[in-house]
Amino acid sequence: VWGASAIASELEPGVRMKAAHGALTMAGGNLTIDLRTTLDSPKAAADAVTKANAQIAQVSGMGQTPAGVKSMLKSVSLKAAGADVTIKATVPESELIGLLSLIGP
Repeated sequence: VWGASAIASELEPGVRMKAAHGALTMAGGNLTIDLRTTLDSPKAAADAVTKANAQIAQVSGMGQTPAGVKSMLKSVSLKAAGADVTIKATVPESELIGLLSLIGP
């Protein structure tokens, strides 16, 4: 499954996205997520990656965070290159059912 957008939008106050594209792929027993977005400046991209990595570290360090969520968060990679942000993650299919059960029936 893939998608793309060239519609500029404000992701949060002060952070504007110009475009985005990405794909979800199921292969080899894994769900792989590969997303790329272009923000309005290199500083905005670097700040977004720093903020997201800090939030991931915070959630991963919480005692009540389920083991499956911690495992998934370890696979998340965020990088900034110029105004572009790349987000990648891989989740084993065997963990997906457990993760989906956390969000409800």
